[in-house]
Amino acid sequence: MQFSATQKQILYKLWRHRCFGRGQIYVDNLLQGFPSHEIDKIKNELDKLIKENVIIVIKKKHGKKVYINLEFRKEILKALKEEYPFIR
Repeated sequence: MQFSATQKQILYKLWRHRCFGRGQIYVDNLLQGFPSHEIDKIKNELDKLIKENVIIVIKKKHGKKVYINLEFRKEILKALKEEYPFIR
C-alpha cells in the first residue's frame, strides 16, 4: 500500500502517540500541530485513510476518536521507516 507524504505525517503522529486499539486520539487533537493553511488537505487525507480502513473511527461524547487498524501495522511501519528511519 502506498501512502502520500501527508498521510505519512498523519500516521506518524498516530504512531508517536501509540494510537493502536485502546489508545485513541480525538481528531481535533490530531490536527493540532499541523500548519493552519493545510488543515483542509490533512482532513481530506484523513478521510481517505478512514475509507481505506487504515484508520478506525469511534464516535464519543466529545467528538470522534481515531486509531490505527492493527491489520495494517506492518505496512505502516514499513512506509514510516522510509520517511523516518529512526522509527523502530
